[in-house]
Amino acid sequence: MGPESAEYHTESWDRAEKAVEVCPAFGAVLIGEKTGNFDAKRAEINALTDAVSHARTINDEPEKGGWYSYEGIQALKKWHEAYSNSGKDRDLADAYCFDIYSSVHSAAPGFLREISCHFPESAKQLLNKAAEYMEEEAKVFKSCAPYLGWNSPWGVNEERSKSVAPLLEKVAMLYEKAIECIEQSLNLLNIT
Repeated sequence: MGPESAEYHTESWDRAEKAVEVCPAFGAVLIGEKTGNFDAKRAEINALTDAVSHARTINDEPEKGGWYSYEGIQALKKWHEAYSNSGKDRDLADAYCFDIYSSVHSAAPGFLREISCHFPESAKQLLNKAAEYMEEEAKVFKSCAPYLGWNSPWGVNEERSKSVAPLLEKVAMLYEKAIECIEQSLNLLNIT
């Protein structure tokens, strides 16, 4: 174990062994006791409100690091801006965030369509429209793989930047349209 500094934090070599004090090796972490039956409708509404909240988060003073220290729509717009400017280095954050965001966003259309039938017709239509936007967004996002994925070249490449910047702009626009549909569906349900 080396000394701690402002840049690094160290842990004991056997910290994994001590993890069993928190959770048994073949166990689970239980968070409180079950206090009632699962309310699927409430969980669906919470998922929608959480999605909107995340998408609409604005960080005026994000952590140091770049576009990836933002959230939701703002992060996608900042990502587009980063590649719109010369000198953008394709780094670890690009590949990691591309992998996570594209995976999660590609699952959204199925989820939205699945839960839409649990809501009144007007909200159902909006959720299905949101699913269409998310499906289109997922296709555009997937086309970013050669530029941002783990197998894409690292470093600065202005041709890559010129190719991927408009794709990221479209991803942000489609994501925002989907979120607007979800917001409208929640407003119809008097949920803000």
